[in-house]
Amino acid sequence: MGCEKCKNIVDRKDVPHVIRKCKHCGRVMHVYESNKNGRGLKIREGDKLVFPKGWFTLSFDPRKTRAKFTRYGLNWLAKQIFLKGLPKDKSKIRDT
Repeated sequence: MGCEKCKNIVDRKDVPHVIRKCKHCGRVMHVYESNKNGRGLKIREGDKLVFPKGWFTLSFDPRKTRAKFTRYGLNWLAKQIFLKGLPKDKSKIRDT
Protein backbone atom coordinates (compact mmCIF):
# COMPACT_ATOMS: atom_id res chain seq x y z
CA MET A 1 0.00 0.00 0.00
CA GLY A 2 2.64 2.52 0.98
CA CYS A 3 5.13 3.50 3.62
CA GLU A 4 4.52 5.56 6.76
CA LYS A 5 5.03 8.79 4.77
CA CYS A 6 2.52 8.08 1.98
CA LYS A 7 0.02 5.58 3.39
CA ASN A 8 -2.67 8.26 3.99
CA ILE A 9 -2.48 9.73 0.48
CA VAL A 10 -5.57 8.80 -1.52
CA ASP A 11 -5.20 8.40 -5.29
CA ARG A 12 -7.37 10.91 -7.21
CA LYS A 13 -7.76 10.04 -10.88
CA ASP A 14 -11.14 11.78 -11.31
CA VAL A 15 -9.78 15.35 -11.27
CA PRO A 16 -6.69 17.05 -12.71
CA HIS A 17 -3.78 15.70 -10.67
CA VAL A 18 -0.08 14.95 -10.71
CA ILE A 19 1.67 11.61 -10.84
CA ARG A 20 4.30 11.57 -8.12
CA LYS A 21 6.58 8.88 -6.72
CA CYS A 22 7.06 8.59 -2.97
CA LYS A 23 10.68 9.42 -2.17
CA HIS A 24 10.74 6.81 0.58
CA CYS A 25 9.12 3.68 -0.92
CA GLY A 26 8.74 4.46 -4.65
CA ARG A 27 4.94 4.16 -4.68
CA VAL A 28 3.39 5.82 -7.74
CA MET A 29 0.62 8.13 -6.53
CA HIS A 30 -2.07 10.17 -8.32
CA VAL A 31 -2.14 13.25 -6.12
CA TYR A 32 -4.42 16.27 -6.03
CA GLU A 33 -2.80 18.85 -3.77
CA SER A 34 -4.07 22.42 -3.76
CA ASN A 35 -1.89 25.49 -3.28
CA LYS A 36 -1.66 27.33 0.06
CA ASN A 37 -4.62 29.58 -0.78
CA GLY A 38 -6.77 26.55 -1.69
CA ARG A 39 -6.90 27.45 -5.38
CA GLY A 40 -5.07 25.71 -8.16
CA LEU A 41 -2.97 22.58 -8.23
CA LYS A 42 0.39 22.35 -6.51
CA ILE A 43 3.00 20.94 -8.88
CA ARG A 44 6.42 19.98 -7.58
CA GLU A 45 9.61 19.30 -9.52
CA GLY A 46 9.42 15.87 -11.12
CA ASP A 47 5.60 15.71 -11.09
CA LYS A 48 3.71 14.74 -14.24
CA LEU A 49 0.50 16.74 -14.79
CA VAL A 50 -2.54 14.70 -15.87
CA PHE A 51 -5.99 15.79 -17.03
CA PRO A 52 -8.49 12.90 -17.04
CA LYS A 53 -10.05 12.03 -20.39
CA GLY A 54 -13.21 14.06 -20.95
CA TRP A 55 -12.50 16.47 -18.10
CA PHE A 56 -12.18 19.54 -20.34
CA THR A 57 -15.45 20.82 -21.71
CA LEU A 58 -15.35 23.96 -23.84
CA SER A 59 -18.42 26.06 -24.59
CA PHE A 60 -19.41 29.67 -25.17
CA ASP A 61 -22.01 29.13 -22.42
CA PRO A 62 -20.20 29.72 -19.09
CA ARG A 63 -22.56 27.25 -17.37
CA LYS A 64 -21.40 24.42 -19.65
CA THR A 65 -17.63 24.89 -19.59
CA ARG A 66 -14.82 24.12 -17.17
CA ALA A 67 -12.60 26.82 -18.64
CA LYS A 68 -12.64 30.53 -17.98
CA PHE A 69 -11.97 32.16 -21.32
CA THR A 70 -10.09 35.38 -21.83
CA ARG A 71 -10.82 37.54 -24.84
CA TYR A 72 -8.06 35.68 -26.70
CA GLY A 73 -9.40 32.30 -25.62
CA LEU A 74 -12.87 33.11 -26.96
CA ASN A 75 -11.29 34.18 -30.25
CA TRP A 76 -9.37 30.88 -30.41
CA LEU A 77 -12.50 28.81 -29.68
CA ALA A 78 -14.51 30.66 -32.33
CA LYS A 79 -11.80 29.99 -34.92
CA GLN A 80 -11.69 26.30 -33.98
CA ILE A 81 -15.46 25.92 -34.32
CA PHE A 82 -16.23 28.12 -37.32
CA LEU A 83 -13.04 28.17 -39.40
CA LYS A 84 -11.57 24.70 -38.92
CA GLY A 85 -11.11 22.99 -42.26
CA LEU A 86 -11.33 26.17 -44.31
CA PRO A 87 -8.41 26.93 -46.66
CA LYS A 88 -5.75 29.20 -45.19
CA ASP A 89 -4.83 30.57 -48.61
CA LYS A 90 -7.53 32.93 -49.92
CA SER A 91 -6.74 31.99 -53.52
CA LYS A 92 -8.16 28.52 -52.77
CA ILE A 93 -11.53 29.90 -51.64
CA ARG A 94 -14.10 29.73 -54.44
CA ASP A 95 -16.77 32.32 -55.16
CA THR A 96 -20.27 30.86 -54.87
